[in-house]
Amino acid sequence: MQPKQAELKKAFAIQTGVQALSALAERLPADALDRLVAKRGEPYAFLVELLTEAAPLAAGATVVDRAAARGLQERQRLLGQEGGLGSAADLGKLFDPQLSRQAIDLRRNKKQLFALPDGSGHFNYPVWQVHQGAALPGLVEVLPVLGIEDPMAAVVFFLQPDPRLKGKRPLDKARAGDAMLVLELARSFGEHGAL
Repeated sequence: MQPKQAELKKAFAIQTGVQALSALAERLPADALDRLVAKRGEPYAFLVELLTEAAPLAAGATVVDRAAARGLQERQRLLGQEGGLGSAADLGKLFDPQLSRQAIDLRRNKKQLFALPDGSGHFNYPVWQVHQGAALPGLVEVLPVLGIEDPMAAVVFFLQPDPRLKGKRPLDKARAGDAMLVLELARSFGEHGAL
């Protein structure tokens, strides 16, 4: 694609997005607008909040549209838990001794840590993967079992309360040093009835 065409497409996408956001915001009640204003400075959280608030109001919104908006909101909630996300450099500072960005990326490539791509070639690491200056106990063993082709699966696995743990999360058990139990839970994660 030629640079001029790319710039035109980018400008069109921005203009269309601004028009869509404006149309959605026009229909929102005052309390929803207050929640949006609280998210200024957090562009992704702002968009998730806007889509969540606007989905029920949008003309022609289906049950699937509303469910998708709730899914985005839940994803954002999970990613914000336990310290949220950080860059490779941020995560490296949590290790004792500290690790370089390159060392963190190498561990990601070896599937010893995991990250979520942001769409621009960068990776965001859940910071809870580091516990007391080292990788979370059992993480290296659990990640291959979970298969991290979809890193959100690992986020859901570790952060959602598990009924077999009486409402505790696999993350809580890993932090307590019960890596074998977490590995067993990972082996059944996603199987019928496992959730």
